[in-house]
Amino acid sequence: MWPTVHSLIQTLVLLLPDLQP
Repeated sequence: MWPTVHSLIQTLVLLLPDLQP
């Protein structure tokens, strides 16, 4: 199953905090 836009956005939201100092 291809990842949906919602899934991609959710992944970004989860990863962004880890990228912040």
